[in-house]
Amino acid sequence: MKDSSGYANVSGVTLPCFHLLLQIGNLEDMYVFEPVMQRRQWAISEGTRGGQKRRSLLSQQEQLEADEHVDYILEQVVQKRVKRSSYTPPLDPLWPRQWSLLNEGQEAVGGRYDLNVEPAWIQGLTGRGVTVGVTDDGKTSHFLFTGRGVTVGVTDDGLWYSHPDLTANFRSKLSWDFIDNDNDVMPRRNRENHGTSCAGVIAMARSNNMCGTGIAYETQIAGLRMLDGDDTTDAIEASSLGFANQYIDIYSSSWGPYDNGFTVGGPGPILTHVLRRGAEEGRGGKGVIYVWASGNGGKNGDTCAMDGYVSSIYTVAVGSVDQYGVQAPFDEDCTGKLAVAVNHNANGQNSHQVVTTDNRNRCRGNFKGTSAAAPLIAGIIALTLQANNNLTWRDVQYLIVHTSRHEGLTTPREPRPWRMNGAGLTVEANTTLQTAFSVESNKSEIRSLEHVVFRLSLTIENYTTPRSLAQYHIMQSLFGTHFDQADINGILEHNGARRGDVSISLTSPSGTESILLPHREKDFVNTGTLSWSFMSVQHWGETPVGQWNIAVNFNSSEGYIRISGLNVTLYGMSRSSVTSVSEYCSNLLTRLEQL
Repeated sequence: MKDSSGYANVSGVTLPCFHLLLQIGNLEDMYVFEPVMQRRQWAISEGTRGGQKRRSLLSQQEQLEADEHVDYILEQVVQKRVKRSSYTPPLDPLWPRQWSLLNEGQEAVGGRYDLNVEPAWIQGLTGRGVTVGVTDDGKTSHFLFTGRGVTVGVTDDGLWYSHPDLTANFRSKLSWDFIDNDNDVMPRRNRENHGTSCAGVIAMARSNNMCGTGIAYETQIAGLRMLDGDDTTDAIEASSLGFANQYIDIYSSSWGPYDNGFTVGGPGPILTHVLRRGAEEGRGGKGVIYVWASGNGGKNGDTCAMDGYVSSIYTVAVGSVDQYGVQAPFDEDCTGKLAVAVNHNANGQNSHQVVTTDNRNRCRGNFKGTSAAAPLIAGIIALTLQANNNLTWRDVQYLIVHTSRHEGLTTPREPRPWRMNGAGLTVEANTTLQTAFSVESNKSEIRSLEHVVFRLSLTIENYTTPRSLAQYHIMQSLFGTHFDQADINGILEHNGARRGDVSISLTSPSGTESILLPHREKDFVNTGTLSWSFMSVQHWGETPVGQWNIAVNFNSSEGYIRISGLNVTLYGMSRSSVTSVSEYCSNLLTRLEQL
């Protein structure tokens, strides 16, 4: 029963009452049969028994054994076998509740959105990287992107650095207490657990049977204690955010002015200078990355437009969405926000928010707000810098813009929250990062973008009318240059009028409108002078050539306002960089499609 190739002629093998399934490999005369009436499989070797025959009434197995063409049979029993992939999920007790990293429809969560972090951890196992060496405990070395080699400084109220989930990643030499002026960043009071929780989101150890797993669990953490309760100063803020900026790659900050709907606050002159110097000179000239929580005042009608930390071109401002892709109710709107993280559980389960560390070596699962969103994004950027540590602070911002996903994201406050800007990018106050896209896209070599600045000077005359419009036309000589961020500053003087009744919008030559300052219902301040800067990322990639409109609306029948000294600064990339950026973004899209 063999053909000319030497293999058995399977089509010629038959046994009464049995169905032939397959030949076992290329073994001669060995087949798998199953009974026609029963779904049980048998491995049968065909041969002779030297004429021995058994004529009694036998079972099917005995009948087969009695067949003169069957040498022996072996009933097949289903066995349990596990895949020996070098990737196994984290073994930490609270990992099943870390739905923001991996949403599998966990009980009390639902939805389908997460930060898609597992593909970034295991890309080396899918052909996208080279993996060498597996440790005996199987915990770390076979994962590709873990944050290794990257340091994140957490500016906050201290860090419980002896926590078993943090101690391995803690960098004591890069930590400092700017309140007591020493190197002990341990929180002074138990209620000061905010910094410890932020750090855990980023760098909790993996599979040590404690709490959960950080999004970049081999990232080094520096504790920068600069909050004493709610108190700080410009000098202290500047000292902490400029500390060791040649060694700290990312600063994660989850604090800011009160989110009560009427407070205005931002960096003082010293910190403003430090942020610029850090971006221009930190990390050996590549620039540190400042990640900032955009605020939790959404329910108070607050806007992060009046938060100067968010409105800085040197920060990555981060908001929050839930597991359904809906803007979190506490999240604030503003045109300076660059990204959102999936971290809010909308189902009212306070114990199923973000898992992280707590003081006194405890764990918690109720960390929430943009305070939790910012360290998640800081962790994603840490994975990104591990993949390509040559990225500048501007490169990171461009990658966030071009690799983020917005599909399915909505906001309860706007029926149509998404629109296309003049460069073909979908923009709104919200956008979201998908980890695998960012990290995978950053492995290729790219040239840093040349940072250029254009400054315009506009003037709105004193007025008492409800609306004023300023226009400026940029000459065609700037053709070939694209810009990404617009910074608008001026002086607002108001008397007898609620500051919250003033709104300001900016419209680009492409027709994209940015609401720089929306109305603030609770901003009751009715007299004063405010010198302020607004920032918009919603014109990213557009050409500045053409007519710009700035509209100021005053919806009040009382008092007056006066705008003066209005200036617009556009930040972008030079003409010589356009081609390389275009090619780079095209390459990003191609690589995304391959994931």
